[in-house]
Amino acid sequence: MAVYKVADYIVSSDDEIALQEALAGSYDLGTEDVRPRCLCRREEPGNENHEGIPMYIAHVNDKYVIKRMPNSAQEHTAACDSYEFETGMTGYGALLGSAIQEGPEVTTLKPDYSLTEGGGRGPSVSEVETERSEVEASSPKLTLRSTLHYLWTAAGLTKWIPGFAGKRTWKTVLNLLNAAVKNKEIKGTALGEVLYIPETYSLERKDDIALGRVGRMRKIASGDTGKKRLMLLVAEFKEFKAIPSGHNLVVEQMPDFPFLMDENFKGDFEKAFKLERELHKQFAGHLMVIATFSFSRVGTATLKKTSAMLVDDHWLPYEDDAEKSVIDALVNTGRTFEVLPRFNKKWDTARPSIFLTDTSPKPWALYIIPQGVTDDYHAQRLAQASKNLSYMDWHWDPGSESIKHFPYSREEEKRLDTQSWDEIARREKLALDQRVAEALREPPAPHTERTAPPPATSFQPEPLPATDKGDILEVAPLSNAIHTADLLDVTHSEEKEILDSAFDDDRSGVEPDVLESEHGKPRDLLPVQTEEAEKIDRESPAPPVASDDVSQLPI
Repeated sequence: MAVYKVADYIVSSDDEIALQEALAGSYDLGTEDVRPRCLCRREEPGNENHEGIPMYIAHVNDKYVIKRMPNSAQEHTAACDSYEFETGMTGYGALLGSAIQEGPEVTTLKPDYSLTEGGGRGPSVSEVETERSEVEASSPKLTLRSTLHYLWTAAGLTKWIPGFAGKRTWKTVLNLLNAAVKNKEIKGTALGEVLYIPETYSLERKDDIALGRVGRMRKIASGDTGKKRLMLLVAEFKEFKAIPSGHNLVVEQMPDFPFLMDENFKGDFEKAFKLERELHKQFAGHLMVIATFSFSRVGTATLKKTSAMLVDDHWLPYEDDAEKSVIDALVNTGRTFEVLPRFNKKWDTARPSIFLTDTSPKPWALYIIPQGVTDDYHAQRLAQASKNLSYMDWHWDPGSESIKHFPYSREEEKRLDTQSWDEIARREKLALDQRVAEALREPPAPHTERTAPPPATSFQPEPLPATDKGDILEVAPLSNAIHTADLLDVTHSEEKEILDSAFDDDRSGVEPDVLESEHGKPRDLLPVQTEEAEKIDRESPAPPVASDDVSQLPI
C-alpha cells in the first residue's frame, strides 16, 4: 500500500475511488506546486514530516495513474512500489531504455522473437535463445524467458509479504498478469491482444471454457490485417502426451487442448531445460512455459518457440536449488522481500538475487554466488556495493559454506532490543541477589565444646571493659536476631554460637546480649535466666558511679 499527498489530500492507494477523484482534480495542474507526492519516507524514524517525493499523473484508458518521476527510483524507500535498484545491477535495470522503454502512458517492449508466421521455420525448442539470454548484447532485446521475467515483475509476482501466504492461486496470478499487460505494447500491438493466459480449468465448465478459448484464439490469430499472427502463451507445464506421430505438450490449465509439436521437440525441450525439469520433480511447485504458437483454421495450435521458468508453491520465481532454499527460509520466517529475476544477465555476472525490504535503516541485497564463478564475479559484487550506498550487502557461497543468518528485520530488532534490556535487568538482579546471598550465607564455624558456667549463686557481674566508643548497644530478642545481625554485621556463625551457648545449658526464655568489643566487633556474653538475674540484682548493690562513664554500669 502506498500513501500519496495529492493537493491538500492524503490518499491511500487502497482507496481507489478517493485516489481517482484526487488525481482527476490535479491532472490539469501539472506544476511543481501541485504534483502528487509519495509519502513513503514518512515511514522512517525522524522523517514523520517529510514533504514527499514528487510524482506525476498519467491519463490512460480513462483512468488516472500515478507514476514516479524519471531518475527518482532510488529516492523512495525499499518497501515502496516506486523503488528500483540502480540501473545495471539487476537484469530488469539493464534492459530499461532499450528492450523496455517506459513512457508517460505506454511501455514498449522490444522482443528478439517474431510474432508473425513465416520463414518456414518448424516448431523447435529455443536452444539458441537459452544461449543468447546469457550474452549481453550492446542493444539487448527481450527473449521469451526475459519476457516471462518481465511479466512476473510487472505483475508484482516477484514480491512477497507474510500476508500473501495461502492466498496466491492461479486465479490470483491470472488477474495480476492481465492487469500488468495493460498499457504495454509489443511489435506495435497491445500486449493484451497477443497474449493468451488460460483461466483455471473446471470440469463442470469445460464446454464454456473451450468455446471462449477458440473465439479468443481466432481473434488473436487473425488480427486487423491479412497477415497471420503468432500468439504468446503463458501457462503451467503439465506433461508430454504421446501420440502416434510423436508427442504433444499439455498445460495444467488446458488439459483438453494439447499443443502440437514436431518429433524432435520433446528431446530438445528436455535437453535445454534439464535443470528446470529436475528441480521441478524435486521441489514440486510449478514449471511455467512461455511460447509462441500458431492457430489454424481447423482449431489446432502448433508451438513455434518456447522457454521455461521455475516458480515455487507461492509462484515466486527461482533459478536453482540454492536460491529456492533461501526463498523458502525467508517465507517461513515471515520476511518481506522481492525476488530479482536474471532477465538477460549472464549466469556468472554479479547480481543480487533477492532484495530484503523489511530491514532498517537500509535494505539488504542478497547475493547467492553461483558455483564455478571466477574472481571477476567477486570484484563486480564489491564494486556494486561500494558504488551504491543505498543498500547493504549479504552474500552466500552454497558450495563452500552453510547458509548464513539473514539480516534482522525491523520487528526482530525491536524484539531483540526489548529482550536485551530485559536480559540486562535480569542479570543485574541476579548479581545483586547473589551478593546479598553471599553476605548472609557464610560457611558455619566448626562446633567447639563449651564448659559449663559457674553456679548461679556464685555469679558476680563484672564491669564492662572500656571501649573507644563508650556506648552500649542492646540487641533485639532472638526472634528478631536476623535484623540485629543486619544492623551489626553479625555473621550467622556468631549467631549460632549465641544460640548454642543457650541451648547447651538447657536454658529457655533467654535473650542474647551483644556488645561491641574494643575492636568494633560484636562479642557475646552468656545469657542468664530471668529468675537468677533478678536474684543477683536484689543481692548485689549497685556500684557507685563516680563520673559520667557509663561503661562502669552493671549489666
